[in-house]
Amino acid sequence: MFCVKCGTRIPEESNFCPNCGAEVKKSSSVEDSMNSPLMVSEPVPQMQSQPVPQVPNELASQIPGEQSPQLMNDHIVATVPQEEVKKKKTTVIVAFVLAVVVLVVMLIMVIILFTNRDKATQKKEEETLHVTNEDTVADTQEEEPVILDEIDTNAEGETEEESVVETEETKFISMIRALNESDASLEKIDVYEDNYEPEDRKSSYQWNPELFYSLEDISPDSYEDGLINGYMIEKKQLLNADTNNLMEYEIYRNLETDTVNKIVSIEYKEDILEITDYYYTDNGKVNFVFVREDTNYVPSYAIPSKSGRRYYYNKDTLVKWRIVEDGEQKNFVAGKEEKERGGNSGKVILYKDLSEEKQTNYNKTEKKMLNAAYNTYKIALDAQGLSNIIGYVTDTSGQPLNGATIHLYSEDYETEVYSCNVDTEGKYAIVIPSQERGYRIEITKEGYVTTVLYDIQLNKQLIGVYQETICLVEDNMNTDCNTQLVVCDAFNRAYDYEGMLRIDNATIRIRKGVNNKYGEISGNAKTDSDGIVYLLLKPGMYTVEVSKPGYAVTYYTITVVQNNMMITINTTPILNDGEIRIVLTWEDTPRDLDSHLFTPYDSTSGDTTYHIWYGNSWDNNANNLDVDDVDGYGPETMTINNLGNGLYKYYVADYTNCSNGYTDSEEMSYSNATVDVYSADGLVQTFHVPTNRPGVIWEVFEIRNKTVVPIQRYYNNLDNKTWWNNEK
Repeated sequence: MFCVKCGTRIPEESNFCPNCGAEVKKSSSVEDSMNSPLMVSEPVPQMQSQPVPQVPNELASQIPGEQSPQLMNDHIVATVPQEEVKKKKTTVIVAFVLAVVVLVVMLIMVIILFTNRDKATQKKEEETLHVTNEDTVADTQEEEPVILDEIDTNAEGETEEESVVETEETKFISMIRALNESDASLEKIDVYEDNYEPEDRKSSYQWNPELFYSLEDISPDSYEDGLINGYMIEKKQLLNADTNNLMEYEIYRNLETDTVNKIVSIEYKEDILEITDYYYTDNGKVNFVFVREDTNYVPSYAIPSKSGRRYYYNKDTLVKWRIVEDGEQKNFVAGKEEKERGGNSGKVILYKDLSEEKQTNYNKTEKKMLNAAYNTYKIALDAQGLSNIIGYVTDTSGQPLNGATIHLYSEDYETEVYSCNVDTEGKYAIVIPSQERGYRIEITKEGYVTTVLYDIQLNKQLIGVYQETICLVEDNMNTDCNTQLVVCDAFNRAYDYEGMLRIDNATIRIRKGVNNKYGEISGNAKTDSDGIVYLLLKPGMYTVEVSKPGYAVTYYTITVVQNNMMITINTTPILNDGEIRIVLTWEDTPRDLDSHLFTPYDSTSGDTTYHIWYGNSWDNNANNLDVDDVDGYGPETMTINNLGNGLYKYYVADYTNCSNGYTDSEEMSYSNATVDVYSADGLVQTFHVPTNRPGVIWEVFEIRNKTVVPIQRYYNNLDNKTWWNNEK
């Protein structure tokens, strides 16, 4: 125990300090320990911000005859050896100095790093605004040579920004080439793979019809239904893993909610199509499935009289299974509530009244179609969308030009992304992603004049993009050819009714190549009073632009291969808002091609009541067959005078071969048949018949939400659809 005034040690039994006589205040052992000067056991490293602790001066001044420093030294010496104290002080000081050095070095490195980065940034900005004068550039390099080394470059000396662009281009080119490898194939789908289990079925469950009746255009004059017509359509192709058949999918996506509410699956079987409509709620739950078989894909939803199998789901359970054959219904329902709900015009059988065998079949069907719906939803949506650019190359005699090379260029990169040779039939087919991109093709062959096919546009709605047949001319064919162009009105007949009205004083502009609408003009001319213009052209392919006040601007490809050719070009008067005109032209064989337009009106009454064709050339909704040509060349013209919100589909039928039963004829595919679609904005789109295809029915396009959507399917089976070949 120590005196709190003078610091003298006091015996435990004393009540007063023997040195100063101060009264001793008894305390606990913890307090004694805290009051003892021996608590200063180690020196603290000396730092500018932290001075070494000293015993308070007021404590030292209370010791008579002694100075406070001496008192502290005496106590320290008594408890800690002086050499050990110095050793510990030295260790701590060295550690502190090393820490300071490390911090300083790190600070210097950070300063250098940011300085170099600022210099590199400044240099890049200077390069962006650089002056191309050689002396100025040289002076800059002499003043700051180091900055040039600090710019990020790759092995070829490109800047980092240039390297990124090159990498994107290289990846795109690699993808195109991989898609066109000889062993490349479409993704496969196992439609009925066992991946999903039905929920527990309750007899009280009922089907909710709200989704179906709001999507489909039940009443064409109502704005409360037909919502599907405003959806965006994506198209994809897969292979059926079981049958290896081609599966084509139309995916209907709501642009406002980005949800998929309907997927149409079309399986190409040997002679027929198996068509399945899947309907999904906004959260992706299956609601309704409609399966039927057909020879052609004619637009129609599941009207009650249409043959097929219908599956009604609620909470992943099958609440009703309806079979329609020849207009008669048979309904198998899960419970009494669904039976009494209405809409069951035929025979209705409760699940509980089925035999054990039929109940087992019902349960298997429930699971099978549930898996089909969800497998389709997942795989079709996840699959990569692919398209094909398809065309043929011939010589001037129309024979396949074997050995011609196709060079595909992307408008995004202005570089060749793929090249290939045509096959022995002169055909080329290039697989590309279904993306919003533009392309052009150059067709070359030694000894022939190179021809360019311009403005090939792709998007998610296109699967097969058929191009005009390219005719290459030999490069020694330099003789100018007298060429006569006749410009006609595709809507109005001549005053003497001998053919179509000729258009005089029309401006003609000629450009080299195919579909070249904006390139360099090679020549100008005007039609005479007979609608004729005489040109002197070298052999080859040209794009002709026709314009005249009051008429839509029209583009037409001509092929000049010999002297004294006469070529007819059709155009149409400018249309009003809401009007659509469809113009079909072809060559002399086959003699009779027919236009067929299916409209959204009265579709619930049967297939023929909403069908405009030679057997029903007009309706009360101002849809008309204006011109029906029966002896070759066309035009065959149709007009929609009041375009509605519903679905329209347009087909071309080879009546000549349909009526003779030659459904595998290839004549139409070699007729150079062309369909031009016009609106108030002018020429909207042009379609070319698929070449080298057996068949007599060409499904060309549809109009949804007043937008033209390409289809390009081809059929060789008429089945019981007599409108294709009814006697005229």
